[in-house]
Amino acid sequence: FVELINGCGMKFAVWHDERKGRIFTSLSSNECIKLEGMPTKLRGILHCDTEQSVISLWETFRSILLHFETNVTGGNVEEKARTFFRTFIELGNSAQKGYGKSRVTPYVHIVAHHAPSKHVQFKCLGWFSSQGLEKKNDVLKTLHHTKSNKWNPVADALKLAKRSEVVSECTGPRNYRKADDEYWNGGRIKECGNEWQRSAVIPPTTVAVKADLDK
Repeated sequence: FVELINGCGMKFAVWHDERKGRIFTSLSSNECIKLEGMPTKLRGILHCDTEQSVISLWETFRSILLHFETNVTGGNVEEKARTFFRTFIELGNSAQKGYGKSRVTPYVHIVAHHAPSKHVQFKCLGWFSSQGLEKKNDVLKTLHHTKSNKWNPVADALKLAKRSEVVSECTGPRNYRKADDEYWNGGRIKECGNEWQRSAVIPPTTVAVKADLDK
């Protein structure tokens, strides 16, 4: 499997760490694009009972993403997204790990149930970079690991994020009214500035004090 990924034009490795267990190389967005030709190379190395379903899952997911990126007419891809979701759930009934209802992440849920309708609404999801969503993810993750209520972390994180948005939108700089016209327009502000510069340049004088140790 590692050789197949490396054959797609990227460096990938899996190794064992004493503290974290089995870990692997993280792939960037550009490297993930190179994996488009991966499904056709998986035939013959996957488990026979789930090979076709796994390959279909990869191909369907890539087809959905390509539709979101290139289709500008707002075509509906909801049925294909639901097919991807059902395949992901059905694979959970097999002996293979990584699938099923317990493995459904927020991203999988959004792709299957929300992204198709938003694509129809805005004509093309490819016009949006989703950087705001990634930023919100980072904020929520920080809240969860530092200040979150562990009994209901999702609700607590959303409330804190919304509260920060309200504060950032409502609080703004106040206008300063120059009440003392003589100070601002009569030259007093310049005189005060010159005095401050002189006091900064002239060193303070020291006075020697002789102590009478006998007393």
